[in-house]
Amino acid sequence: MLTVMTVSTGCESPWRRLGEPAPNTLSDARLQLHHAAQIAASIGFTFVEPAEDDSHTNFEWVDALGALVTKPAVGDTPFQAGLQVGGLRLLLIDGKDGQTIYSEYDLHGQTIEDAYGWLELIAERFRGAPSPKDLVRSPNPIPDHAVAQGRPFSFAPKEAFHEIARWYGNCGRMLRKVQAETPKASPVRCWPHHFDIATLIQLAAAKGHASGRSIGVGMAPGDSSYPEPYLYVTPWPYPKNRPLPDLAGKGEWHTEGWLGAALTAPNLVAAGSAEAQAQRAGDFIASAIQACRELVGVAS
Repeated sequence: MLTVMTVSTGCESPWRRLGEPAPNTLSDARLQLHHAAQIAASIGFTFVEPAEDDSHTNFEWVDALGALVTKPAVGDTPFQAGLQVGGLRLLLIDGKDGQTIYSEYDLHGQTIEDAYGWLELIAERFRGAPSPKDLVRSPNPIPDHAVAQGRPFSFAPKEAFHEIARWYGNCGRMLRKVQAETPKASPVRCWPHHFDIATLIQLAAAKGHASGRSIGVGMAPGDSSYPEPYLYVTPWPYPKNRPLPDLAGKGEWHTEGWLGAALTAPNLVAAGSAEAQAQRAGDFIASAIQACRELVGVAS
């Protein structure tokens, strides 16, 4: 069985304790961030070389910035946009090193249209030339929030945004460890329309009319399935009429709408200390990956 989690992953930051504020208080901040992410993603839609799977629009979690960051824009002066989750702030980043912040924009008190205007202007300044086209906005629907009707963003309570940043930071590091230790695991990325962060483990390629086999491992900050953050591990294809194995770490099987193992925020934060939470998350992920391998018929 794969050992997924240790409290400290080499030079990366250790697991930061979750649960303050409580998971059931995060929904408004999460929805605002989801809409803010679409603004940053417009750089990928506009300036990054298109890919068939839309991966040109996705984000990487960058610990040093506490931000979801786009891929570098193509051109003589590469740049990236980012969403600093814990600060509800847009960033424009030098694409040469992926770390240097060229400019930033606090979203508190600003509207979505204000933010698009700033990003378009600052991108032109960074490039040193007017943009040949307007920023392309994501066509994908996302959950509604009043900011979509023109209400300004509100960085309140700020603790909720800080907590969501801890979820992304902890789980981003955990998922990078899964990727590093698992053959054929994809880079850890966040797609802006879903807003989860995940890696995909390819187990077997598609053959003829048979679909490929894979396991998705990720964290969603909340959605229509669970309003609070949760970890998940999903098998593909979904097994039919097979018993679902037991899961470690207080995990449970989700069967409505999609099939997968889930560790909900209340069950994770109930572990207590940072070390205990990290251990519970690791135990869950390891057991869920093994269970999904069995369900899709691919041995570890």
